Amino acid sequence: MKRFFYLLLFVTVCSCSERDIDIPSDGLCAKGIETKANESYSEFYTEKEISEKVSKLFESEIQVSDITLVQGNSQKSSYYLVEFSSSDGNSGYSAYPAFKKIDEPLCFVENGSVQDTVFIEPLKMFFQGIEDYLSLKVKQTEEDTIPVTKSLPDLPSDGTIIDSYTIITQDTLLKTCPVNWGQCAPLGANISDDRGYCSVVAVAQTMAFHQRAFKQIVSQTDWPSMISGQRNDIVACLGYELHQDLYYLGTLIPPLPTRVVDVFNNNNYDADSHSGFNASSVVEYMEDGPVILLGFYQNAVTNPGTGHYWIADGCRTTTVTIINVYERDWNGETIQYEGVGNEYVSRVFHYNWGWSGSSNGWFNSGVFQPDENNYNNNMNMIHVQ
Repeated sequence: MKRFFYLLLFVTVCSCSERDIDIPSDGLCAKGIETKANESYSEFYTEKEISEKVSKLFESEIQVSDITLVQGNSQKSSYYLVEFSSSDGNSGYSAYPAFKKIDEPLCFVENGSVQDTVFIEPLKMFFQGIEDYLSLKVKQTEEDTIPVTKSLPDLPSDGTIIDSYTIITQDTLLKTCPVNWGQCAPLGANISDDRGYCSVVAVAQTMAFHQRAFKQIVSQTDWPSMISGQRNDIVACLGYELHQDLYYLGTLIPPLPTRVVDVFNNNNYDADSHSGFNASSVVEYMEDGPVILLGFYQNAVTNPGTGHYWIADGCRTTTVTIINVYERDWNGETIQYEGVGNEYVSRVFHYNWGWSGSSNGWFNSGVFQPDENNYNNNMNMIHVQ
């Protein structure tokens, strides 16, 4: 018996369209919804299987406290919401599709609560987009025939699949902000503004990554002690000065991206802004450091106060390659050969929401990148180097 190897590449590209999903005013709370998928369908994960998959996403040991099935517009577009406590004393959560063919995490957060959707608007926006994202992924799996289209010279491509195995590779890019500041002390100690000032947090945390001098307030040598918490007085001065620079129009919430770019460019940085949200562009910009994102929960023109700045400071790309083993008769003997039946690529970004570390974690990049989606149209990326 002879065995040959060949490689085929089929990449699934994800996008989706926008549709409103109701989230209660007290945050994402799916209690009372049926908590277990129909177990007669082996194509759906059980609660036990989801618990095991989520546990593998975290380096520290976790103890699952609650699993809820959040129902979509079809069973295949439903997802599990898993809440847990970790061995280091924190509590967190994860969202994972119930449909096995969509085998990629939606989000996993080591320190936070789903109730953070009450005050973190882009987090609420993220959960609103999950159902549409999953609906599109379901459609893609239904249309995907996974054909064998190429083989080694003189080999047939219509053999019978007798076995398969999976190869998983992962690439991680980290540009982690060294601080978890929020709209409170120390950064906000000298700021009196009940409208919120998320852009100050995003800009200050990005500056903490690059650690350059800022006006006459922060020298390059000040940053280590500011980051360690030893010079919160300087951190407070930085926050106040950024607030003066960014909120110069007073009533505008939040500042325009062009204003954020100007603040950087006037202080030893090279920054530019780009409308919309494109995951590949975020990865490209992230090579130079954290990327600042702006998103609006409602229409940016009529409801500018629904905007929020946050940071993408990490990217993890997972490639799952399905290798099929084929068998058939060839010139009077039985041969086996291998080929890629399909290859799935998923990407998660690490988001720092600017709420003193609350709900910072990894979030599926496809949810914020739908076609013809108001969230996409109302988003902006700021590249800083």
